[in-house]
Amino acid sequence: MIAVAVTMFGGCTKSRMRAFDVVVSLSPELENSTVRVDLVGVNSTEKSRWDAPKRYWEPGGRQRSSAKNLHMVHEMHFGSGLETTQRLPRNDQVWVKWKNSDVMWLYIVADLPASSADRGPGAVSLDNKIWDRESNTIHVSIQADGVYIMNAPLESSQ
Repeated sequence: MIAVAVTMFGGCTKSRMRAFDVVVSLSPELENSTVRVDLVGVNSTEKSRWDAPKRYWEPGGRQRSSAKNLHMVHEMHFGSGLETTQRLPRNDQVWVKWKNSDVMWLYIVADLPASSADRGPGAVSLDNKIWDRESNTIHVSIQADGVYIMNAPLESSQ
């Protein structure tokens, strides 16, 4: 009887990726700059490679082209005449691809102007167990010195 109960309820605790609306805003100091931003779905196996991407924006850079070829990237473009706030809706098809690829992390990589001191990509867990059920949106700010996640889950996930 106990084995049946464990089997029946064991699946309830499994971590799963949760889709969010992702709102990315460019800070006022960058409004006259051209900035590319990639939202990259990353699974737990690949996470360590993404903590400090190497040569990500260089022409022919392998890490970006590999992620793009696998359809793991959602691209955003900011610049003159373009919106300073953009959204990846939670019902976008990229979330289906990410879910099927066991994505649990969202990395936000910005191609900032050369004069910026980039602090690296922003990363946030998509683990459904660590977010408040009421949270449906991840807010991201792209600033001159890097990417900032403006809201965080209830607890951190390793």
